[in-house]
Amino acid sequence: MPLSVLVVEHDPLLRETLLFMLDAQGYIAAGVESTARALQVLQGVRVNVLLMSLAQCDLEGPQTLRIAKTLQPTLKVIVASGSGARTSTHPAIDLVVRKPFSMEEIRDALVQVLTIKQA
Repeated sequence: MPLSVLVVEHDPLLRETLLFMLDAQGYIAAGVESTARALQVLQGVRVNVLLMSLAQCDLEGPQTLRIAKTLQPTLKVIVASGSGARTSTHPAIDLVVRKPFSMEEIRDALVQVLTIKQA
């Protein structure tokens, strides 16, 4: 069964680019523009990975991630960050990818968190 990724990205061009890449990699991918919409989706649809920008995590992020993990405890979270950090102290974040990122880096990040999930 294909794995699913929910992309939370306010920039429509970047969101569509990520969705196209994920689809080409064989993932079931959906995109939303806000964390509020992401939580609505997570209430009704099982998702393997949540991929979101740290910029969106700054304001509502900690609460959003806490709720997301409550809704779906096995959910893996990848955050894209413009800062130099490659790790996060937030317990709900499984992996940080530095911006600007390549599509290969996103693919590798997905493989890494999904391998962790299956272990």
